[in-house]
Amino acid sequence: MRLTFILPSLAGGGGAERAVVWLAHGLKERGHEITLITLSGNEHDFHVLPAGVGRIALGVDGDSPTLLRGLWSNIQRMKALRQAVGHTRPDVVIPHINQTNVLTAFALRGTGWPVVPVEHSGTLLKSPGRVWRALRRVVYPRVARVVCVSQGAADYFTWLPKTRKTVIYNPLLKPPDAPLPALPEVDENKRWVVAMGRLLRVKGFDLLLAAWAQLAPRHADWQLIVMGEGPLRDELTRQRDAAGLRASVVFTGLLAEPSPVLRRAELFVMPSRAEGLPYALLEAMACGCPAVAFDCHDGPREIVRHETDGLLVENGDVNALTAALQRLMSDDDERRRMAANAPEVLERFGLERAVN
Repeated sequence: MRLTFILPSLAGGGGAERAVVWLAHGLKERGHEITLITLSGNEHDFHVLPAGVGRIALGVDGDSPTLLRGLWSNIQRMKALRQAVGHTRPDVVIPHINQTNVLTAFALRGTGWPVVPVEHSGTLLKSPGRVWRALRRVVYPRVARVVCVSQGAADYFTWLPKTRKTVIYNPLLKPPDAPLPALPEVDENKRWVVAMGRLLRVKGFDLLLAAWAQLAPRHADWQLIVMGEGPLRDELTRQRDAAGLRASVVFTGLLAEPSPVLRRAELFVMPSRAEGLPYALLEAMACGCPAVAFDCHDGPREIVRHETDGLLVENGDVNALTAALQRLMSDDDERRRMAANAPEVLERFGLERAVN
């Protein structure tokens, strides 16, 4: 089959981008012909596509200063999408992420090409704005099928019949063996708690810093390492410094390969206010990290098996997060027991299952 994937871009280390790259690899291995179209250009690509996967970079992304200009830009994007998809002669078109899904569905109306949009979050599905949510209600009942990467995301679409939606978890590959990179300010003589994600409010790193402020005085032999980049970097750095945590909290920025840090860590924490199916959590557990995560309905509760390979705590409750981290940081046996179970996530979320 000829399968055409569509993404906003391949820039950044997001889960949707990683899922598409891995699915492209798995489907290519099955003999399918794969092409990826991005709305962006390719000058800022973070991910590398597998050999033999086609790529069309449209370079039609960007923000619009006015509503009228935004409408005109989206009309142009739909024209470009329709033309590019036509060049791929697809059997199935698979767009990812909400606005791109809607644009694709509108762009390809009347072509006869089956469109299978993929939604990567549940709670976050409310965020695109009223107009985009309304447009999604118009086009989604008419697409071939809506795929959700978690049950939490599928639960959001109460207005879609069960026959029009399905859950396919994002695939997970075994993290590669790689040398530990040079990490300025990281103390290799200390134990590491690691967090990872884009530095946005939804990721809850401000809540994590509030919890760590309570833990740091009791655990001088531990260090919190936050991997990732984003617009709140300066704000979070100021919060860290104001709390007197400069020596015990390190922001590393975005790492091309986080697995060496995750394998070296003893504990992973995900303080997100909302999630889809977070690769950061999946990768950490695949590397043998027990996890502490907010139970934010989507994602973490479908990954973490409470008391088996990690702990789930009430969403947004800093004191509960502090207590859970304190419990595992203070109990080596309990932490090691959960760490031994964590890599089973590779069996539950493997690439083979997703490709099937």
